[in-house]
Amino acid sequence: MSRISGGRASTTPMVWQRRRRCRLRLRRRRLQRQHRLRRRLCHPRYAVLRCRWGDVGQGRGIPDRYRPPALSPTTRGEALKSAQTKLMQYLEKQYRLKQYRLKQQEESEKYRLGEIARHLEEIKQLQPGWCSGEGGTFSPEGIDWLFQAFKENYPASTLHPEMFPTVGGHVLMDWRLEPWRPTLQINVLTKRGLWFSLLSVDEPRWKNLDLSTEAAWGWLVRQIQWMVAR
Repeated sequence: MSRISGGRASTTPMVWQRRRRCRLRLRRRRLQRQHRLRRRLCHPRYAVLRCRWGDVGQGRGIPDRYRPPALSPTTRGEALKSAQTKLMQYLEKQYRLKQYRLKQQEESEKYRLGEIARHLEEIKQLQPGWCSGEGGTFSPEGIDWLFQAFKENYPASTLHPEMFPTVGGHVLMDWRLEPWRPTLQINVLTKRGLWFSLLSVDEPRWKNLDLSTEAAWGWLVRQIQWMVAR
């Protein structure tokens, strides 16, 4: 806001501060645009663009300090060919790296699923009294159902749990995530599970899940993904 004082317009400090913030904001945006432009021009994908500067509108909108030196037609052709070769090598390297990472991820997912299958097979083979004279046998059909349900409803990219037998005839899933320490105790006969986690040190959370439904598995996966992301 302005007021007339002694024949001259004076501006309040609040207006000056607003104008100063506006100037600083414009200057910061200009520096950010220059930084992004500098990074793009240094990237191998833009090597062809730098060599064929005269063919793309003489570099309109690009500061002079970023323009490459003038090249003769012969030198420009050699530079273009060299840039294209480097670009193809770069893209081929990125493609091989992506394929390698996908292969490693697939092998890791198969390994984790194989470990779970091995643990469940060991649980299926337990004999009565397997824990110091206590503990009964487990239903083979129930163990097979658990593995199939886990394989179909639990994403391979999500953190896999460790599985243990309990004396009461249940299968315990443990994710070892601190500080929540989530576990899921599954009754393979009734296909129901008891979820337990700590929302805080003094606030446990219990929830009964019907694992014969996709909704229960979806809720379980969302809980684990939320904990891993924290």
